[in-house]
Amino acid sequence: ELPQLLPIPARPHSSYEAKPQIKEFPQFTSDIVVAMAKALGISVELQQQFLWIIRDCLLALKDEGWACVHRDGDLTYVHTATEDSRSYHPIVALHRNLAERLMGYHIELTLKRQRPSYRVQEIVYEAIVGENDVRRVCTPKMMTEILKL
Repeated sequence: ELPQLLPIPARPHSSYEAKPQIKEFPQFTSDIVVAMAKALGISVELQQQFLWIIRDCLLALKDEGWACVHRDGDLTYVHTATEDSRSYHPIVALHRNLAERLMGYHIELTLKRQRPSYRVQEIVYEAIVGENDVRRVCTPKMMTEILKL
């Protein structure tokens, strides 16, 4: 005799691990975000692809119990439990290094994409990824894109 299945709404999750809970991100004031962007060396208007670094840095500080206070144009980091105040924090330094490296890689990739030979390699690689039959890789659309270079 086979066991009866539970109705669909009452079935547990198929994985043995619990579903990850979605973390609600607190909103930070715009002056804190702009000051943190300045501290990390990120231009909010020109480098919008790196805004996640600012948010990640602020959330990492919050998770460690630190709050950012904007005083006299400078950021001050205040520990919420001990009221310890400092103008330098290692989490911010790590995120600044991350931002510098990613901006360098972005500039390098932008320069590489200006070379037609690199663009051909990139187009072919994107076409190959996920394909198991070589006949589906070379399409007329891909060939016209390569010939335009």
